[in-house]
Amino acid sequence: MQTTYVDSQWLTCALKDKGVFGNANVLKIERTDFDHIPSYLSRIARFSLEYDKKCDAPKSIIVKVQPDKEPFKSVEQLYLAFEREIYFYEKVAPKLPNSFALPRCYFALYNTKSHPGILVLEDMSYLAAGDQIKGLTFEQVLEATRRIAILHATFWDKKLKELSWLAEKNYMMINRYSEFFPLFKEKYQNQIDPESLAIGESIAQSLDELLSLAASRPQSLVHCDLRADNLRFGKNELVIFDWQLITKALPGFDLGRLLGENSDLTKDEQTNLVSVWHETLCQFGVSQYSREDALFDYKLGLALATHVPVINAAMLKDANPRTEKLVDLMALRFFKCAKSMELGDFVSQAQS
Repeated sequence: MQTTYVDSQWLTCALKDKGVFGNANVLKIERTDFDHIPSYLSRIARFSLEYDKKCDAPKSIIVKVQPDKEPFKSVEQLYLAFEREIYFYEKVAPKLPNSFALPRCYFALYNTKSHPGILVLEDMSYLAAGDQIKGLTFEQVLEATRRIAILHATFWDKKLKELSWLAEKNYMMINRYSEFFPLFKEKYQNQIDPESLAIGESIAQSLDELLSLAASRPQSLVHCDLRADNLRFGKNELVIFDWQLITKALPGFDLGRLLGENSDLTKDEQTNLVSVWHETLCQFGVSQYSREDALFDYKLGLALATHVPVINAAMLKDANPRTEKLVDLMALRFFKCAKSMELGDFVSQAQS
């Protein structure tokens, strides 16, 4: 991890610059790398801190820096991931309701020629981390659905004008769906049933029409990477992390990733969660948006979100064993959801 410059003196200056503590100094640090935690657009470590005098300051912090290995370094730079996350903490987070729990950002530095991007965040590792391999329970998906709806409602449609810096409709590498789908189909032809694979093929063939349709629907701020590994849970608390891919897009995309990627949900469970999402949107000020609108946008978002396993199956084929298992689970879960929601019929109707 590129944190050799993060020493006691550097942390003292960084934390004092943001008013985290007064005249104390960081005396000693102990670093624990989180290489076992999947994070493709950053490197993460926890620093335990000791001070030269008693003070009201954090006993530990989380430090994120830009990745230093390919292909993740190039992908991070392509999508300005650190700039997006810093923008989120500086410009977006203050506009969210107090009930939307987030780690405090102690220090942030944009990527420069002489210095990698870096974020110093509150350590919330006391919360239980979501596990994408294990998946989420229905109750956890339910709580995450309510929480992401608050974000969507806060920046619904015309309110997005406040976020002029952000890119629009940036669904990562979705434009390569058609290119990679034949490889995906070949890899999973014995694991995913023909009807589900046919849905993926229809999405690949109709991608331009689906993206155009998505652009015509209400837009909001979208997390874009809403998976279990980016969630932490407490007794009455849920915190969403990793805001490196935030963009202006179809809010149903977030719901599509959350429901399609993290659990095995029946059609009834998915439609019930869409109702919860819609009710929360209305509760936080969204109007003239029906439950039927919400269900339509969920199906559209789920269709677009199936690009995640298609792209990852090609891009991460030589990854570590956990990532390979994760990619397999993504593929199975997404296309099981797609089949149960009858996305083949939905895509056909969208074309007409």
